[in-house]
Amino acid sequence: TYIAPYLYVANNGYYVYRSLNSGIIWDSIRVNSGSHSNFVLKKDENIVFSKDGSLGKSTDNGLSFFERYYSGGQILSYDKVDYTEYILKDNQTNYLLFSNYGTNYWDTIRPLPFGEPRQFFIHNLKNYLILRINIGSNYYTNLYKADNFTGTLNDFQKIGNGLPTDVNFPQIKIINNKFYAVCAEKGIYVSEDFGFNFIPLNNGLPLGAPDNNYYNEIVGVGTKLFTLNNSKGIYYSSNNGLSWVNVNSNINGLRVYGQIGVDNNYLYCIAYKNYSSEPDYVRLYRRPLSDFTVGVSAISSETPSRFTLGQNYPNPFNPSTKISFSILKNEFVSIKVFDISGKEIAQLVNNEMKAGVYEYTFNGSSLASGIYFYQIKAANFTDTKRMTLVK
Repeated sequence: TYIAPYLYVANNGYYVYRSLNSGIIWDSIRVNSGSHSNFVLKKDENIVFSKDGSLGKSTDNGLSFFERYYSGGQILSYDKVDYTEYILKDNQTNYLLFSNYGTNYWDTIRPLPFGEPRQFFIHNLKNYLILRINIGSNYYTNLYKADNFTGTLNDFQKIGNGLPTDVNFPQIKIINNKFYAVCAEKGIYVSEDFGFNFIPLNNGLPLGAPDNNYYNEIVGVGTKLFTLNNSKGIYYSSNNGLSWVNVNSNINGLRVYGQIGVDNNYLYCIAYKNYSSEPDYVRLYRRPLSDFTVGVSAISSETPSRFTLGQNYPNPFNPSTKISFSILKNEFVSIKVFDISGKEIAQLVNNEMKAGVYEYTFNGSSLASGIYFYQIKAANFTDTKRMTLVK
């Protein structure tokens, strides 16, 4: 977890680790509780971690933690708004919501009446709950929202139209004010209206339980998103999830474990060998975010005489076309695609690039037939051209 200016990792022992230089050197911080760590996150001035039945908080960038232990079960999620904090906990026999009104003692316990809550979170002062309900041998998982939560399920209304309900362990991550739902073997879904309606974002993602295509994480920075397939590793999207490609290179044949993370400069993943007989079989890897400009290839490294944006070829196209462009000097480059109404529908390039001539292969298989515009911005240079997709 990246919490500026530190990168944090919690292991399966008695330590939380932090690094000030993107993982090159680590400081170890001893905590009282051992065993498995569920999460490390930041809320307001607090850094919070969970290990089994305990919750630790730090107000000094992780230098020290104070903890409270709750016997039995796992802490599933934590959130905070103003001076009120919430813990959702699996108490082995039922599910409890602990709340804390600005003190160090979690003094209110709210049992949730039925079902199996999987996640509780707060966004824009509204409370959200993912709840799984078992009916016979079947289960149904839904997303609920409460405008004024008083501690009972009656406060919640069902939302999440378009989400698959037959998913065991979904979770919601909020990235760029959008709700991304990670739905196990059903892939990734997104909502742009705070959870009321979702659409799938699975172009390029393998789906289905028979091949163990199981997604359990999504992280992002800017328009770059990364998700983790338990069987096939890391997938990357440069356009807010409209399309995905596999990016498992440079992990030396190791299997990516159940965690990935990003800071402003790197993608991180935990990878391991399929056996533990060798020392250091679990390792933390990183890769510069500047590597992830999928679809771009350098045509020439010679310095061009000016910035240019070429006409795509072929045009009209179905479903792919090539867009060439020239960069006069090392510069931050942005190339976006817009529909006929002016709505941005893809971010093709959004990073620092060296001087040279490049070509981007744009795939419009997820788009409808029509007229689109692509625009480049680099230094003081801006140019826009039109292209037509015909299916």
